[in-house]
Amino acid sequence: MVVALRPETGEAGAVGHTELFQSLGEEHQKNVVRWALANRARVSEEARVALNNALIGNVSVRGFLESNVPDAPAIMLIQPVRNAALVVDAIAQSILAMWRESRAELRGIVEAAVNNRAESADSARDEGLSATLASAHPEYSSDDVSLMIALVMGESSSMDEETHAEEPTPDVQRIPGNFFAELREKIAAVLAALEEAAVMPTPDPAIEEVVPVKDESVGSDSETEIADVTDDVEKQYLREIVEALQRENAVLKADKESARQENTELKVTAETAREAIGELRAAAEATHLSDVEAQRAEETLAAPPDFGDVASVIDFVENRWPNELRLALNKNSDPRLYFDQPNQVYSALEWLATTYRNSRTGEKSVSNLDVSLFTTCGWRYRPFQPDAAPGKYRSDYQTTDAGVKYTLDEHIGRGAGRTPGQIRVAFAWDEERKMVVVGYIGRHQRSNTT
Repeated sequence: MVVALRPETGEAGAVGHTELFQSLGEEHQKNVVRWALANRARVSEEARVALNNALIGNVSVRGFLESNVPDAPAIMLIQPVRNAALVVDAIAQSILAMWRESRAELRGIVEAAVNNRAESADSARDEGLSATLASAHPEYSSDDVSLMIALVMGESSSMDEETHAEEPTPDVQRIPGNFFAELREKIAAVLAALEEAAVMPTPDPAIEEVVPVKDESVGSDSETEIADVTDDVEKQYLREIVEALQRENAVLKADKESARQENTELKVTAETAREAIGELRAAAEATHLSDVEAQRAEETLAAPPDFGDVASVIDFVENRWPNELRLALNKNSDPRLYFDQPNQVYSALEWLATTYRNSRTGEKSVSNLDVSLFTTCGWRYRPFQPDAAPGKYRSDYQTTDAGVKYTLDEHIGRGAGRTPGQIRVAFAWDEERKMVVVGYIGRHQRSNTT
């Protein structure tokens, strides 16, 4: 958890509450905040609203918007609220008020003792009151007793000031201007006197002992709320784990679907090969080729010129078919890419310059261009590109030649990925010049799925 305090924003509330909160020990401060937050449901609506308004803008908790900070679990608010109470008077006032209101039994004990004491409120009597109550009620820590005395006396003094505001008396006029500053000194004196007078020193309460043993009206509910907060944090963690597993499962399903599609394509390829073999046999029978001529034709298809790489193929065919094939590769092409069968590249380009080009001009009828290309070099022909890909990745699907811009709507190649054993050649048909314009040679072009 990462929290940050904002500076006090204007209205600081009644001066003195931060000083009173600062006078408490660090562990006592945390215990007071923990108790107040754990018992928010047991105090008045006015006290809860006051705390919520004080938290907004002065305390921030990771994972919660500024306006939703009051909804954060108590376990996440303890430390940031304690830090804020040290500098923001409105938060210190709200926390102390909620702590006082929720400690009904202790407050009743202190109020009864204060009401029964003599009218004089000098330090000696205050010290005696604190020591007396701490000794008579060992279930409460001396820190809690002293703090409740300070809050009860502070409330009593505030009520006296309001009652006699219009008729000041000499006693009222003698009340110091900074009441809480002097009260803090009194509390320090009470604690010092109590420590000296005690026969056996009372250890500071552990965090688990914040709820009084005999305060049955609030103990069980407080522990239940803290347990509920812990359960909520664990449930949120488990929800995040489940969501991560669901995302991973979705990825695995997508991979499974991709493998299924690839398997289907392999089956189609095998079927296409069988069809190609059938067409070859039918063509041989229709043209009455002799065995020698048929063997010569198969040798021509199976043994193209021996090239070392794709770059040498491109150099060789640059001007080989000047009226049929034009190489105008765009900047995203990779003419020097590694491909394990460069002779297939030559056969594919030769097929574009002859069979494909003649089918477009009407000089030769080809019933199935895909089968024809597969028979030639084992590649596939597609008269289209992926949906939206040419518009989204224009640099992959466009080229320019002699001032004319071409959209590379068709492609041939092997494989559908970007590994060394896969290649793609994208091209366009120029109807006016009656030629094929090759604009891209490289790996699989970018699309929405690759």
